[in-house]
Amino acid sequence: MDIATGLSSIKSALDLAKGLKATKSLMDNAEVNIKIVELMGTLVDAKEELVEIKSQMIEKDKLIQELQGKLEDKNSVFYEEPFYWKDLEDEKKEGPYCQKCYDGEDRLSRLISKEGFSKGSHYCTVCTTWYGKGTSRTHVNSRRAISKGFSV
Repeated sequence: MDIATGLSSIKSALDLAKGLKATKSLMDNAEVNIKIVELMGTLVDAKEELVEIKSQMIEKDKLIQELQGKLEDKNSVFYEEPFYWKDLEDEKKEGPYCQKCYDGEDRLSRLISKEGFSKGSHYCTVCTTWYGKGTSRTHVNSRRAISKGFSV
């Protein structure tokens, strides 16, 4: 039985219990009336549990889709020094992406082309790393080199 069927069954049982409670001849019997109220309470609790389970299943389905997307991304990402690229159809590629972000946090952060800047030719706005030909290490002081670029 799936959750939707379970919820429907509980709703039907709850409606039947309400119908019994409304029956005049049963209303006179206090013991039957108490049992019907208990039954209704139990059915409401069961319905709430099923709603919670359904909510958890929806969250898990979203997580599964997210992880499947990440797995597909992981299978299509490749490294060409000093960048990561995403392999597309027809031998095309998308990118470049930051090597530091992908290696450290498994995150594809697109680099911005900054041709003509003395610090490098590509820049990551997430981790502030510069890539490409730029100033020499002596001009960068305490900054450490990342592949062919420099971290700011």
